[in-house]
Amino acid sequence: MEKRKSYWYSIIKYIADFTKGEPLNVGIYLESSDEKKIKYILIEDNNLKLKSIFENKLQRDTYKYGKDYFEYLLSKMIDGSYPTDSATDNFISFFSKQSDLPKGFIFSEPQFAKTDNCEKLFENLKFNYIGYKFLNDTSETRDLLVKQRANTIFDNAKLLNNKLKTNVKISPSPSLPFKYQIDFAFRKTDKIDLIQAAPGNIDLLPDWFEKINVFSTNYKDANHISLLYDSSVDEQLFADTKSVINILTKADDKVQAIDINNSKSDCITKFVESIKNEALDVQELNDFIA
Repeated sequence: MEKRKSYWYSIIKYIADFTKGEPLNVGIYLESSDEKKIKYILIEDNNLKLKSIFENKLQRDTYKYGKDYFEYLLSKMIDGSYPTDSATDNFISFFSKQSDLPKGFIFSEPQFAKTDNCEKLFENLKFNYIGYKFLNDTSETRDLLVKQRANTIFDNAKLLNNKLKTNVKISPSPSLPFKYQIDFAFRKTDKIDLIQAAPGNIDLLPDWFEKINVFSTNYKDANHISLLYDSSVDEQLFADTKSVINILTKADDKVQAIDINNSKSDCITKFVESIKNEALDVQELNDFIA
C-alpha cells in the first residue's frame, strides 16, 4: 500500500468588482509538504463561470493579465528566486499572507490533507470548489510547467527580447491557413531555432507530439528544434515524455532534447551559453518571420 503523504491546499478566489466584493472560486492550489511539489488549476478568462461576472472587456483582460502574472510568480518560486521568509515552512502560507498576488486574486486559508492518492484529492477539490461543468478543455491542470522554469532561466540570462522571442506564431508550411505558437525562437544566420517546452500533463502529450512532428517534417527554415523537458517531474510523466521525445529525435537530426534540471545535467547551461554566443539580435528574428 502506498504511503500517505502530506499536502496543503488553498482555494483561489477572484473578485472582479471590489465595490460588490463578491469572490468567485476560480482555481485550486495544492502543495506537497514532503516533495516540495506544486500543482494548480486556474480557469481561463473565457470560461463560462467568469462570463457571469465580467461586465466589460477591461475586466476580462484584467483577469487574464493577473492569471499570467500569477503563473510568473509560481515560476519564480520553483526557481528559488522568490523572496520567501526563511521562517515560512511552505509557499502556500507565504502566498496567502502576502500582497504579491495580482489584483483581485485571493488565497483561502491553507487547509491540510493527507492521502495516498494526490490525483484523486485534486480532482475532488476541483469538482467541489470550481464545479464540474466549468472544468472544460480550456482549463488545464498544471504542475509547474517546464516553460515557466525555462522562461525564468532565459530571463535571468538576459536573453528574452534581446536574443530570444517568446510565444512566436509560425506556420510550418505556406499552404497552411493557420499558425502554431512556439514557446521560444531565435535566429542564426539564414535559419531560426525553435524551442518548445514539454507539457506538464500527460493528456497534453499527443497534441504536443503532433505539433513538433508537423514542424519537423514541414518547416524548412528550422536550424534546430529544441525540446525542453524536466527529469525531476512525476515518474510517469517523465517516462511518457521521454518516449515521445525519443521518437522525435530519432526521426529527425534537427530535433534535440534538453533537460532543464541542472542538478542532473548541465545541458541547459550549455544551451544558454550557445544562444548568448550564436544568436542574432531579436530584431533579426522579427524581420525573418514578418
